[in-house]
Amino acid sequence: MGAGVGLYLGCGDEGEPGWQQDMAMTRQEALRLVESRFWESMTSAEIAQFQLNEDRLCMPFGVFQAAVERALGRSVVTYEFGFNRDGLKAELLRATGAAGNGGGSKECR
Repeated sequence: MGAGVGLYLGCGDEGEPGWQQDMAMTRQEALRLVESRFWESMTSAEIAQFQLNEDRLCMPFGVFQAAVERALGRSVVTYEFGFNRDGLKAELLRATGAAGNGGGSKECR
């Protein structure tokens, strides 16, 4: 991933566990990631976790949408990415089991 960009399992504002991003990505970092095709070595759940937690699109949208659909096991309509991003994050967290996805476990609340 780009310099200084990564995900970790943290606690949200309400004390719920969730994937958090450690710092904002610049436009240049996002463009370098697109050029690197980094997602080709990632699982669908990893792609979904990464891109749902990153404001800048770092891969073709079709790759992102297909990964979210595979990770959730259902169709995801385009408007959900704009109007229900937090809901998709929560659903992904439940579907993948946060402790089993490289973030370790963390007590929240």
